[in-house]
Amino acid sequence: MSSNVVLSISIVVYKKYDDVLLAIDSIERFTDAALSKRVYVVDNSAFADDNHYKQTFLEALSKYDDVEYVDTRKNLGFGKGHNFVLSRLESDFHAIVNPDIVLYSDAFTPLVDFLKQNRDVYLTAPILTDEYNDVQSVFRTELTIFDLFCRYVHFLPFLKRRVAYHTMSNVDKMKDFECPFIQGSFLVMRTDALKEINGFDDRYFMYAEDADLCKTMSKKGKLVVHPNVKVVHKWERASHVNFKLMRIHVVSLLKYFSKWGWKIK
Repeated sequence: MSSNVVLSISIVVYKKYDDVLLAIDSIERFTDAALSKRVYVVDNSAFADDNHYKQTFLEALSKYDDVEYVDTRKNLGFGKGHNFVLSRLESDFHAIVNPDIVLYSDAFTPLVDFLKQNRDVYLTAPILTDEYNDVQSVFRTELTIFDLFCRYVHFLPFLKRRVAYHTMSNVDKMKDFECPFIQGSFLVMRTDALKEINGFDDRYFMYAEDADLCKTMSKKGKLVVHPNVKVVHKWERASHVNFKLMRIHVVSLLKYFSKWGWKIK
């Protein structure tokens, strides 16, 4: 059990307040009280102050002593939203958590303990499953042009082996494994390391900023998935069905490859 350790958690929300309340309720319910924590809810929604939905949300948050609401007054995007509270962090470890996450057991204490016990690991994550306990394909090898192509035409039989390689589907997920790119839905890392790299690269509005963060953090230490912990993730994959979001996704990927190099395969 973690003692004398402080964990900060940031959750960026855009309009879907109900999801955030479910996430926070599960965090408060299952996280061991011995772990000192501070949860920052960063609101990108830019709703008017007298909005009834927002007021109801704020009233629900007010019952938690360790939750702080932060209104950005505009939509900063994912990475910049999380960075908005970076200067406030005085924790030992920091968690990036999506609003569509639900805990059914204590996830943070074992992940913090794992980082404490493994000094060479700078970022860790649990196994993410859907609501039917199926493991999601959120663990990836390093991004390449070919793997992105495969992502959109994965139904072609001759590409299945490559897709399986990129999504690390053949990796034994019953034991710890290193992962070059972990989707940013649930990440726990060393706060000092996050501050040293200035958080997310805020040139990304949304998408690929998690790949960029993992790439940058990997220069400092290992990125390891710790399968002893499982978390439910209600993954919507909105950019697959929304043209506007797909365009934002493509722009972000162009920024990523421009920064890190156009690795073909």
